[in-house]
Amino acid sequence: MKIHIRQPFFSITTAIIFGIFGLMYGLAAAKGMGVMLGTLSLSVPVSWAISGIMFLMAYFALIHLTD
Repeated sequence: MKIHIRQPFFSITTAIIFGIFGLMYGLAAAKGMGVMLGTLSLSVPVSWAISGIMFLMAYFALIHLTD
């Protein structure tokens, strides 16, 4: 297995968008505020989890494993 880095415009743009959303959820969780998604209110631990998932998605938008 090797690490292959993709760098087309779409992958970089997607990573930036996921990173911004991860930062927004992380800052909201750090302030102790829940996040509203429509009529659904998310608690602080759920906001931390979504923040981590967004950063993982940003990472894997740029880098993926290949054989």
